[in-house]
Amino acid sequence: MGGVTSSLVLPSANIISGEGYVFKMAVPESRSVEQMLIQYDPEHPFQSPNAGKRHRWMKMACGENPKKRFMNRPEAPKSRMGLGYLFREYMDRATRLKEEQDEWCKAVEQMNIPDTQFPHEVDIEILVGLLRGQVSSNAHCYETFDIETLLRHSKEYNFEVDALHHALDAYLIPDILKSLSWNITIATFATLWGFKKEAYQASLFSPEILNAHDLNVVLTTDHPALPGHTLVYQAQIAHNYGLPEDVAFASITGKPAGALNLDDRIGYLRVGYDADVVIWDKHPLQAGATPLKMLIDGEKVLDLAIEDGTFEQSAPKSRYTSKSIGADEEHLNEKSYLIKGISSSFLTTLEKSAESLFELLVEDGEVSCFSPSCPTTNREVIVIELEQGTIIPGITAVSEAHGLVDIPSEPSTGDGDIREYAGGSFRDSSSVMFAHNGLHLGSEHLVRALNSGVTRIITPPFRSEGQNFITGVSLAFKSSSSDLSSVLKDVVALHITLGDAGKEPSLPTISSQIAALKSLLIENKDLDNVYGRVARGELALAAHVNSKDIMIQLLRLQNELTFNLVIIGGLEAHLVSQTLVSQNVPVIVKGWRCQRKYWDERRCLTGVGGEETIISNLISAGVKVGLAYTEDLDIRMALDQIASATKASSISAKKAIEMASTNVMEIFGIEDSGKLSFVVLEGSPVEYGSRVAAIIEDGSLIRKSPQPEPAYDLYH
Repeated sequence: MGGVTSSLVLPSANIISGEGYVFKMAVPESRSVEQMLIQYDPEHPFQSPNAGKRHRWMKMACGENPKKRFMNRPEAPKSRMGLGYLFREYMDRATRLKEEQDEWCKAVEQMNIPDTQFPHEVDIEILVGLLRGQVSSNAHCYETFDIETLLRHSKEYNFEVDALHHALDAYLIPDILKSLSWNITIATFATLWGFKKEAYQASLFSPEILNAHDLNVVLTTDHPALPGHTLVYQAQIAHNYGLPEDVAFASITGKPAGALNLDDRIGYLRVGYDADVVIWDKHPLQAGATPLKMLIDGEKVLDLAIEDGTFEQSAPKSRYTSKSIGADEEHLNEKSYLIKGISSSFLTTLEKSAESLFELLVEDGEVSCFSPSCPTTNREVIVIELEQGTIIPGITAVSEAHGLVDIPSEPSTGDGDIREYAGGSFRDSSSVMFAHNGLHLGSEHLVRALNSGVTRIITPPFRSEGQNFITGVSLAFKSSSSDLSSVLKDVVALHITLGDAGKEPSLPTISSQIAALKSLLIENKDLDNVYGRVARGELALAAHVNSKDIMIQLLRLQNELTFNLVIIGGLEAHLVSQTLVSQNVPVIVKGWRCQRKYWDERRCLTGVGGEETIISNLISAGVKVGLAYTEDLDIRMALDQIASATKASSISAKKAIEMASTNVMEIFGIEDSGKLSFVVLEGSPVEYGSRVAAIIEDGSLIRKSPQPEPAYDLYH
């Protein structure tokens, strides 16, 4: 219900992955998957999907995914050279088979009927179709050298790579892509970066740069890793970082239709085209835009009321353009400065008392004036001129790895992964990991977080995906930190995971997890250890949990033992909201764009199709809510996330800012230094198009016009 009416579904991540199909996103009354195919022929409903003149699509993959897919099989390649060899081996087989088929057909044409059957090998049949130009290829490749290797293969075997998927490095080699004899499509993302080495060079400006070189840019998702119903968010972010409005919208409509060779039927509102129509509640590039009505092949699949009122008909302005990449920003440590043009303030210590624009004068690290006019005789004071300035508290992010590991899929880039730790039982309190012992400062993730207005980070010990009950104890620190003096609280909360993700070998059931938690708290209540501190309410228990049923058990236990409980995740928390309120249990929502990916979140609120968001539900119920980010890579886009969540949840700007900053600090009992610290924006914090103009820390102006992708020395 996110406005997607057709989708190309591709298989696996093998080097030669298999065949894909384009589906209409409406389930027919018959429940027939065949009838969902865009090329479904009602006159021949049971023919092979490959019969006749149907267009065909296939998937390939380069790099780490196919290399790691069969690590446990000795015969599988473990290097890119091995992948290249294997790819060429299969393409050689396909070339020979094609030649044998051509010879067979030539003999038939000459009435020299062969005494053998038509040559056919099912495992490489699709590659022969590729060589004949009957199959469009879609290749999953990230880095420049992998893309170039695949293109070299395509020239050797004379086939076209129709679309590069993911392709986060494609913006670095536009000339190579432009030199191809065909118009290649780049099906990429606007939001991904930094989660693995292949994504570390990615840029928010990639779509803009590719488009500026006249390359065909298509924005996509990677469902379920990136939920399919959030496709329009990719277009919104691409536009916010420089992609022109018309191209951003075309990148999820006409351009992908053309790349699929289906632009004679879909992708446009034209006479004779499929009646696939979406009516939005506002311009689809605006934050929080949601479909109200959807037609697929003329049939209603969504039919919400269109309420009277004023609808935002125009797109927001872009926040930055690619000219911002690596642009010089000013790193300062100034105690005296003047900020002009302040239209609003969300700081309780700097309340604005008039409608007119204010000025803020800080001298020697202290506020000396906050009024419509702040004259100063100091000619050397730094002046920041704004049109619609907004003062907000620094954003606080609950992170998975910030400050511990710089590339989450590469534990060597920091402290490491606690799931690799084999020492001690979780019942032994001395085996519990403390994040403050592994703190790494000044990383690229922290630099980008700071420049996005995220000044406070809360991080538990890093654990990769998998099953683990006890994660460890988090710490809180400033993203601008260069040494341990900027740690705000070295012991914040004990983090545990309840549910399927917490089912380690010694705790294979949820009931055993609850029982283990209860015994840990009871047995250690009088002891001077981490479990004892939780049991006595001195240290928060941060439970990462989404299931309503598990939350019921956890809340019952909290009511019995009276410890300080914080829910993180909480995607089904709306089903227990009254208990949360009565027991004063806050929820830090993680993954508010719920897609019901796991059983534990099957009853979550998606925020589309007429459903409210989990954020709006919990705030309306009176639950104290904080905002966490689905993945660490989202933290550098905190303002975009806040704007989108605010508009989709129909909450006030004040509530949104609290949810992203002060609420999180209060939930974990973190006290700041008490000195003057805030972020200055140009524009509204709950609208796309705003940007960070200045960052103030402990009274000092430390950043002026920080860039989202600053020049960074990896080896510094």
